[in-house]
Amino acid sequence: MRGSLDQPPIIVVVPRAQSVWLLIVCLILLAISVLLSRGWPPPETLFYPYSGVIFFGIGLVAGVFGILRPPMMIIGPEGIRRYSAMQKNPVTYHWQDIDHFATWNLWTRGGKYTCTGFAYSKKISKGPLSRAGKFLSGVDVNLGSGWGMRPKELCELLNSALARWKDPNHLPHSTPRAGRM
Repeated sequence: MRGSLDQPPIIVVVPRAQSVWLLIVCLILLAISVLLSRGWPPPETLFYPYSGVIFFGIGLVAGVFGILRPPMMIIGPEGIRRYSAMQKNPVTYHWQDIDHFATWNLWTRGGKYTCTGFAYSKKISKGPLSRAGKFLSGVDVNLGSGWGMRPKELCELLNSALARWKDPNHLPHSTPRAGRM
């Protein structure tokens, strides 16, 4: 993490090591899927190896993109800009549109993953898919996990930034000059 609330912007980047691990795991599982699709097991059960080739091939591409251009979040007085590994343009969230940040747990067979997200303010209209997501997780937008800091720490940082910069009268980078008040 670079920057601070006193010296914005704050830049949070997903560590490249996560993408390297994704790349290694997908490469191994892709190789196994390719070997299985080359004649063993019998042809009527080839759906599983071929689906593994497709699934782990996509994961391999995601790992390469994550290494070349890791996901990044820039937190500043104007809001949050989130860059994804496979998106060209960032997604921007303005402070006035956000009510609060929260963490929530995603339970899988592999264990519990804690993610960070936020709820929109009441003035933002939400569609049925967004309402369903909020019912399941308690947040409208999932910022995910793996940002190089614990989700609770990220949530606290984002709530502090929200409290500081949500006021529409806040002028970014405005400091009183010596002798002028």
